[in-house]
Amino acid sequence: MKIGLIHTPFILLVALGVFLFVDTNSVAASAQASNDPLNVAALVMLTNQDRVASGAKALKEDHLLSAAAQRKADDMAKQGYFSHTSPNGNKPWSWLISSNYYYTHAGENLAEGFSDSQSIEQAWMRSPSHRSNIVDKTYTRVGVGIAHGSYQGRQTTFVVQFFATPYAPSKSRPASLATTRVK
Repeated sequence: MKIGLIHTPFILLVALGVFLFVDTNSVAASAQASNDPLNVAALVMLTNQDRVASGAKALKEDHLLSAAAQRKADDMAKQGYFSHTSPNGNKPWSWLISSNYYYTHAGENLAEGFSDSQSIEQAWMRSPSHRSNIVDKTYTRVGVGIAHGSYQGRQTTFVVQFFATPYAPSKSRPASLATTRVK
């Protein structure tokens, strides 16, 4: 069985303070994670265990990031591709933007062909580029999506893991809004 991993970091530079969040639901996630060999709660829990072991703070699961990751996983399953860029040219960050997720830093890990969360996390941690995303202290949030579909003529599972630092305007430089009227 061919198993795939893909990683790419992407950054939008914006000056602001970084806020760190800790997931306080790890006990509940552990209980849920033990019931299913491949699930979001288990992947978040395993990612946070590896982050803490490396000296980084645990990530907070973010519902908007998870929604973006799920849409990307569903798209890969529906269209039968395994790539950071969709067949119609959507880059990883386009899934975040279309989910109204505003960020200063973001990254994406992909996996395909795995049947359990532990194997995915172990493979990601053995890959320098995936590991880099997992332990990057810049990130404060995580979202995961899982979908089933066909790829290269076989049924498989697609996993998308988004990392981000959400954009938050600082008090010294509040956010600006602009509108454009289209006629």
